[in-house]
Amino acid sequence: MIDSQTFIGFSTSKKFSLISWLIQKFTKSIVSHVFFVYWDNDWQDNFVIEARENGFRLISLSNFEKENNIIVSIIPESSIEIGLRAVAIELLGSSYDYVGFFGEVVVLLGRWFKRKWNNPFRSSKTMFCSKVATLVLKKSNYKDAETLNQYNMTPQDLLEFLTKRGKNGK
Repeated sequence: MIDSQTFIGFSTSKKFSLISWLIQKFTKSIVSHVFFVYWDNDWQDNFVIEARENGFRLISLSNFEKENNIIVSIIPESSIEIGLRAVAIELLGSSYDYVGFFGEVVVLLGRWFKRKWNNPFRSSKTMFCSKVATLVLKKSNYKDAETLNQYNMTPQDLLEFLTKRGKNGK
């Protein structure tokens, strides 16, 4: 447990999840999910903020770990708390972007053909994990985050982006 330090985590599901499996299969990734962990002073515990199939939510880290294998955690090289707070205030409770998730297939096919195709089903009102993480980095003015496209990111893309910059926290 890391107290008083916000970090970015990458995980897979402990139980079979079709979405998790599809993400790993199509992105050739060891991870299928990206999330944030922060210390909550009111509850005196670590909490996860994440976009999941049931929406953009807040859950205790201990409950999160019951259903997820944390593969790696990244301590960002600069604070992301401003962006995390802004995104959470704006989007907590938003629904999961199922249509946008399947639009990522178009993006991945484009990569396979060495083309840069945008997600045709993107929406600013709904979320999936890599979109939330990209928005947090951008709103935190994280170094080079302005080059990221929140509509075309995968958890693997973010892991590669951050491992070039952060410290491995787990």
